[in-house]
Amino acid sequence: MTPHWIFQSVLVGVLLGAAALAAERVAGWFGAPRRGIWTAAVLGSVLLPALALSAPGFLPDLGLIPDPAAAIAAMDAPVPQPMADGAQSSPLPDHDGRRAVSLFTILGLAWSASSLAIFTTLLWTGRKLRTISARSIPTEVDGVTVRVSERTGPAVIGLLHPVLLVPRWVVDASAEERRLILLHEQEHVAGRDTWLLLVATVAVGAMPWNLPLWWQHRRLRLAVETDCDRRVVARGASRKLYGRALLRAAASIPPLPLGIPAWGESTRELERRIMAMTARPPKHRLLNSIPLLAIAAAVTAAACDVADRTGVEPNTLTAAPQLPDASAGAGTAPEQEVDTVVSAPTGPRDPSLGSLDINSISWPAGGGPRYEPGKGMLNPTAHAAVRVKEGGSAWKGGLRDGDQILSVDGRDAREFRGNPFKDRRPGTRYAVRVRRGTQEMDLQLTMGPAMKTASVR
Repeated sequence: MTPHWIFQSVLVGVLLGAAALAAERVAGWFGAPRRGIWTAAVLGSVLLPALALSAPGFLPDLGLIPDPAAAIAAMDAPVPQPMADGAQSSPLPDHDGRRAVSLFTILGLAWSASSLAIFTTLLWTGRKLRTISARSIPTEVDGVTVRVSERTGPAVIGLLHPVLLVPRWVVDASAEERRLILLHEQEHVAGRDTWLLLVATVAVGAMPWNLPLWWQHRRLRLAVETDCDRRVVARGASRKLYGRALLRAAASIPPLPLGIPAWGESTRELERRIMAMTARPPKHRLLNSIPLLAIAAAVTAAACDVADRTGVEPNTLTAAPQLPDASAGAGTAPEQEVDTVVSAPTGPRDPSLGSLDINSISWPAGGGPRYEPGKGMLNPTAHAAVRVKEGGSAWKGGLRDGDQILSVDGRDAREFRGNPFKDRRPGTRYAVRVRRGTQEMDLQLTMGPAMKTASVR
């Protein structure tokens, strides 16, 4: 977990929220359920960044979002001057490492404290609702079993055995108004909305710093109520009478917690619910829906690309040294002028990650293989060359300065965007084929152990 990963996670939430808005508009035109759209957005905002962090390279790379390394490679900026042959980059000062460790500690503690506060509030809410339910009076109203409280409700409480909780004024309301309110709550029970909102609340608790996720949770609550309104109206309820019941309920009940399906919404959300019931779809809704669905699909794909970029941190891009000839005894590699570095994994920023001790991965002059409109594929035969730390993990696996990486785990190295060694968990093994001079050979590289000191080297 790094600040870069947190920023990417927030960006994923923004993109998925925008896609959900477009898809929700289309669903409203066709009278389709909306809650599934926002459920997918909430879960995607949590699962996509988590998957990209735990299984780098698993998500498909659709190429919609430019890779930071590729963007740098395509820049026309002046090329950094390489170091002289034999020169070694000095390690970062120890206080930089301590600062990095301190930042991780602060972020981790803040994250844990926020999540703990949300989950504690959720448990406290459940206990409070059980107390309210225990104090309410069980009875039967119009053939429906309910519990009558003084002020709390109408709402559905409970997971395994949901209970309809209604305030006393509902019992005293007119027969038609009472029927609509009870029908609304029964639809919540049939849709298992308490489970849906609980899962969404847990997702928010897992990433409490993700503000777009909080907004998605609010939109999900609104979608749950809007879908319930649609089902009630579809069963023959008068929109006018049902709207009056909504207004009276909103004015009579106190607000309820995040995970409870209830009528206690804000005035703005109540207005949106009433507008959703009375709005008419556009005349050419099928044609109008095509661009919106296309936007939703493209933005969702972009969110996947953004999540996949969490494995490459832009602050690891540095100037490359001049590559020496291949090691003696294995042929002589032609000397190449280094143009731009694609990735330089000089060491993990997160002290819990391992390292291959590869100082730099660089492309020959002209950059690595890339596609440009109107020009086609440029440098299609260019492979990455490396400079390794003597005695490090990659060195022990047989990798040497100047080796050209041909493939990693059977995948052509030219297909990678940036660092091909994204999974940096200690002990991770890579099957690497390299070219050294005129010879090709297969190597087994193992990700080194996690850092044991505070300094980053």
